[in-house]
Amino acid sequence: MRLQPLPLVLAALCSTACASTTAKIPFYIISNGETPSLGRPGLTPIGKQRAESCIPKVFSGLNIGLIITCTVDRDGEEGLNCAAANETAVPLATALGINISTCATGDGADDDCPNNTLQKIQQE
Repeated sequence: MRLQPLPLVLAALCSTACASTTAKIPFYIISNGETPSLGRPGLTPIGKQRAESCIPKVFSGLNIGLIITCTVDRDGEEGLNCAAANETAVPLATALGINISTCATGDGADDDCPNNTLQKIQQE
């Protein structure tokens, strides 16, 4: 029995690893919601409201089976918007009843992480 391809949501993360092998599978890139000024982490109240009410309504009917977001790298220099990305992705994941997968950012990050995560899901 062949599994149907699952659409892929990349919340604020898509690298060149999302190229050839995932080309036949639709994926959606959702940027994080509105963030505070001065580089403060997280979402503004408006960004949080949009993440909680708008994104789940728009994406709930699209048969999404995977959400990938980023993590801050070990030295804390890359991925500083990951807090906002995660806050944006959580309401959709909750509405869909799925877990969020993560891929690291920064110099030590595995550029193939999104692609490898998708392939692992397809094999299940």
